[in-house]
Amino acid sequence: MQTWLVHMRGPRDLMRDLGLGNFILMQILFAGMVVSALAHVFFVVTIIALSTILLMKGSLPTTHAAIFALDIFNVVAGYAAFLVLGRRTLAPSERPGFWKVALATPIYWLALSHGAWRALWHLVRRPHLWEKTPHPPTGRLVRRETAIDVQTGTCLKADAKVTPAAVRQSGSPR
Repeated sequence: MQTWLVHMRGPRDLMRDLGLGNFILMQILFAGMVVSALAHVFFVVTIIALSTILLMKGSLPTTHAAIFALDIFNVVAGYAAFLVLGRRTLAPSERPGFWKVALATPIYWLALSHGAWRALWHLVRRPHLWEKTPHPPTGRLVRRETAIDVQTGTCLKADAKVTPAAVRQSGSPR
């Protein structure tokens, strides 16, 4: 949500940079991601509520039956698209355990929905809050430009070139 707001600070500039077609596509994709994450919990709650009514009464009124069918279709189609697209990105050696992902998909989507609602709440109530994931300190400083560990003078990027001048510039004790 915040990413979209940042991009949309200058919509004319963004449209000029992306072009009209890509700008429209970006709007559709961002809206689809946010709306699907926010709406998912309502689809699940509606399916549970209408399933309970169906089990207790044996039938549903026509409008409720239509909503029930639409909700089931949306959830199943969403999960299927998520799983198909996810599986396509896996290497053949990674595919045997994919069934575990398939089983966890409903839980994942409920967690995703929770995160989307939390993000919306924070965007409205605490817009300048930045919740960072806590990580233990590593105790090492790395220069971005050279990818050299300041304490040891070792290169942390396989494709970076380490020269004596770069090591001296990084401030390494070596």
